[in-house]
Amino acid sequence: MHTIAQSQMLLRARTELPDGLKVATEEFQDNWSLVRSVNALRMGKQIIMRGWIFVSGADGLRRSGVGDTSQEAIGSALKLALRRLSPQVNAAEVAHIELTEYPWFFLARVKVLPYCIHKSGVSPNFL
Repeated sequence: MHTIAQSQMLLRARTELPDGLKVATEEFQDNWSLVRSVNALRMGKQIIMRGWIFVSGADGLRRSGVGDTSQEAIGSALKLALRRLSPQVNAAEVAHIELTEYPWFFLARVKVLPYCIHKSGVSPNFL
């Protein structure tokens, strides 16, 4: 099971990154990978330094999920949020996590911010 934390980045499978930018990822679900040890601010700076564009989307999506553990609940909510993102969105940030523990389960409320990573001169259509 993956540990999902606030400010964590996710990349859609087969997302093209600028030359020289290497990020450690681990497979998550539904063609998304968790980026280890890089948040949106740091990733954005690294992408822009290489001449690419890192564009933030709208207000983001909020979804809820339940699970036997806090991480299962977060993963459930995150999965639902990622499914709602436009196909042009190739990166996302876990902007906020709110957990409530009940006697038999956990409830997670997650806010996900969409991002688009692309080469300079290419206009994203997700905004």
